[in-house]
Amino acid sequence: MTDVVPPTTDETGPDHPTPHAPGLSGLPRWELALAGSMVAIGLLVRLWPRGPLWLDEALSVNIARVPFGDLGAALKQDGHPPLYYALLHLWTNLAGTSTFAVRALSIVLSLSAIPLLWLVAQRAGGIRVALWSVAVWAMLPYGVRYGTETRMYVLVMVLVLAGWWVLDRLWTEPRPLDAVAFAAVGSALLWTHYWALWLLTAVGLAT
Repeated sequence: MTDVVPPTTDETGPDHPTPHAPGLSGLPRWELALAGSMVAIGLLVRLWPRGPLWLDEALSVNIARVPFGDLGAALKQDGHPPLYYALLHLWTNLAGTSTFAVRALSIVLSLSAIPLLWLVAQRAGGIRVALWSVAVWAMLPYGVRYGTETRMYVLVMVLVLAGWWVLDRLWTEPRPLDAVAFAAVGSALLWTHYWALWLLTAVGLAT
């Protein structure tokens, strides 16, 4: 007598798709609320009025106000590459040169770091790591200070995050376009701060 074997259900078939890593909806509400509150507080702190420009900030504005053709000569007073000052020049043409306006470029750059940090952290550790990385970044004193200062340091942070994300893609899913993107980010870093040379040298040695 032959035993009847009941049909088995394919748990990964069309009716039972392969489970994916949980998204934000899979996290507790209190966790989402706390992280969201931290990001909101970080934004408010960045928008909170500060005192007048200090010496280096005023120097940044003075350099950015010169015509592009005279930028090289003006940079002799500061000793940094021209990319940030070129961006600040374009920004002040649109937003003006009030204290808040010249600092607003750094605020925008600081906020643009959030999605980049999310991408980097999510690739490294998943949704929860990405969420808390962004939340901590939003309130990090170092990030708040340079995210509201009329200097190039927050641009360095943004470019480092962009380079990190592209480099991770290069290591895991090499594509010619990513190599071009990393070269562009590396060049932008060198045109923003000369000390980026040490970082790029370390990356080159590691690869």
